[in-house]
Amino acid sequence: AALGGEGSVVTFHPMGLHGTPEEVEARFNAHRRTLDFMTQYAGEKGVLIAVENLHWPEFENHGMILRLLREYGPDVLGVSIDTGHLNLGPDAMEFAEAVADRTVALHLNDNTGEVDNSTVDGAREGDRHLNLYDGTFDFHRFARLIAPAPYFGLKSGQVSMEIGIRAEEATPDQIQDFIKVSEGKGRRF
Repeated sequence: AALGGEGSVVTFHPMGLHGTPEEVEARFNAHRRTLDFMTQYAGEKGVLIAVENLHWPEFENHGMILRLLREYGPDVLGVSIDTGHLNLGPDAMEFAEAVADRTVALHLNDNTGEVDNSTVDGAREGDRHLNLYDGTFDFHRFARLIAPAPYFGLKSGQVSMEIGIRAEEATPDQIQDFIKVSEGKGRRF
């Protein structure tokens, strides 16, 4: 909003529904307090709020997102879909389909779908942020699923690729090649 962009989105990462019923309810109420505060401020600035899907057991939050979407209408809360996180979870496309009509941001990236969920570090290692089509995520199926969604009619309906070159000392030519390849993969999507 400060930069004057239209369709700005702030992404919120809610925790999941794991734990005792008391812990889950306390977490849900904490998310509600945060969203109530954010809603007022974001509304004044014309910024959309999106909750992002996360993947590993400590953070798996599809159920929490669905619960929050029932609590807050589409004028207040949308969803940010991270395809890399989808690829590391058990119900990827089903979740994406369930929230397609509330999607307001896309974070496109890929990985191999292999993750060691026994530790947070292991889970983070699986979330590789590879370039599109360099891992195992089914971008073709996801594109067919998301294309008819209202997302692309929104001011925020732009695609963000959350990728990075994985070289300690990349040369300027390597960086330019990476950008060119990435642009082609983005256009393909």
